[in-house]
Amino acid sequence: MLLSEDPIVAGSVFQMDMILPGKVGEEEKASFRAEAVWSTEATQPNSFWTGLHIVDISPENVLLIDKLILDWYSS
Repeated sequence: MLLSEDPIVAGSVFQMDMILPGKVGEEEKASFRAEAVWSTEATQPNSFWTGLHIVDISPENVLLIDKLILDWYSS
């Protein structure tokens, strides 16, 4: 999910970089394209949550995100 100051139109596609918390291997970010699926007003004033669906990601970045999730669950 993405928190933003403006609502994002469903169906919009974005090139995104996810900054990793410290290096994962040699990488500091994971890049991918994601499509907005829904957007709703958040409880914070002037804020909106948007649900995203990853539509294009390299196999290397999938492995980076998998490692990040496994490391988080093992902590």
